[in-house]
Amino acid sequence: SRPDLGRATEIPVDADGGFGGPDGALLPMTDAPAIRVQTTDLAGNLSPPVTVRNVEWTATFGNAEENGTLANPHRLGIIRAAADSLDQNPGPRGSAPTQAQLNAVAALDDAQVEVRSAAAWRRTGTIPTGRARFGMAYDSARDRVVVFGGRWDTGVGFQLFDSVTEQSRLGWLPVLSDTTGPQTRYGLAMVYDPVRGRSVVFGGCTGGNLPTDETWEWDGRSWSQRQANPRPPAVGDPGAAFDVERGRMVVFGGSTTGCFSGTPSVVDDTWVWTGTTWILANPADRPPGRRLPAMVYDEAQRRILMHGGETESGVLGDLWQFDGSTWSPVATSAPRPSARAGHAMAYNPDSGEVVLFGGESSGGNGLNDTWVLEGTTW
Repeated sequence: SRPDLGRATEIPVDADGGFGGPDGALLPMTDAPAIRVQTTDLAGNLSPPVTVRNVEWTATFGNAEENGTLANPHRLGIIRAAADSLDQNPGPRGSAPTQAQLNAVAALDDAQVEVRSAAAWRRTGTIPTGRARFGMAYDSARDRVVVFGGRWDTGVGFQLFDSVTEQSRLGWLPVLSDTTGPQTRYGLAMVYDPVRGRSVVFGGCTGGNLPTDETWEWDGRSWSQRQANPRPPAVGDPGAAFDVERGRMVVFGGSTTGCFSGTPSVVDDTWVWTGTTWILANPADRPPGRRLPAMVYDEAQRRILMHGGETESGVLGDLWQFDGSTWSPVATSAPRPSARAGHAMAYNPDSGEVVLFGGESSGGNGLNDTWVLEGTTW
C-alpha cells in the first residue's frame, strides 16, 4: 500500500558511472523479484528501464511483523549460521512466518542471505475460449503473447480453432480472422522468430486428425504461407524451439499418424527452419523419436533442451540438449521430473533457469507440478 514500495529515491551517479558507493544502493522493501535501473538527465528526460541481471541482495527482517500486511514474496535461505529458511508469504502463496522464525532471522543481521522469488499464479481478466493442443509464443517486438489454433471437447464433438488471440498488458485481444491464413488445426509447433519479427507455425492436425506439413508465419497483421522443398513430413504434435544463438527454428519428432492415434508412429527427425529453407539435420546421435515433448532454448547455456514426450511404447522422462549440430543426453541427479508428455518449458532470463510445468503421466493423469532446472540440477 506504500507509494514508494519497490522504488528507490534519487541516487547520485559516481564519477566512474556507478552508483550507491561501495555498499550499494539502499532500496525500500520491495515486492519485486527483479531490479530495473532508469536514469534521468538534468532536463528530466528518462531513459528506458534496464533490468539488472546480477543483483546481490542484503536483507534483514529485524522490523518484520508477524502476519504483516506488507507483501514480500522473497524466500530467504540462510547461507551461513542457520539451516532453516523463511518464507514471508501471507495468504495463498504460503503460510506466514511465526514470531519465532522472525526473531531467529532478526538475530542474524550480519548473515548473508540468498533471495529468491516465490512464484504465484494469477488470472488476467477475460480469457479466450477454453482449448487444448494450441500453439503459443511470445512476440517480444510487440510485447504480446500470441495464441493460435487448438481444439475443445464440447461434450458432443470437437471444436477446432483457426483464430489468433493475443494478450497485451491490457488483457486478451481477439484478432480479426484472416481468411487467407491457415485452416483449423491443433497439435502444432509454434515459436517466435525475433530475428525476423514473426511467429512461425509448423505441422499439426486438421479436421479428421490429418497431419499437415504446412509452414505459416504471423507478423501481427497477416498470415503468409511459406512454401519450401524439401520440408519436414506431415506430423502432429512435434516439439519446437527457436535457437537464438543461430537464429533458427528447430523442430523435432512428431507423429505421422495424427494427433490422437492410439499408438503413434513417431519420427526422430531434426529439421531447422532458416526463414526461407528447411534443412534436415542428420546428427549421428539423436534422441528416440517421440511426440508431445517439451522444448526450450536455454539462453544461459546456449543450447536447446528437450524433455520427455511419448513413443509407441509409452512416455519418457529423459533430457536432451542440441547445440545446433549435435544431440547429447543431459545427466541430472535426483530428484527430477517424472516421465510425461504434453508439458511445457520456458526460460526465465532474470534467473537463468528453465521452468517445466504439467503434462500427462503414463496413465494419462494430468500433472500440475512445477520444476526448475539450473544447469544440470532440477
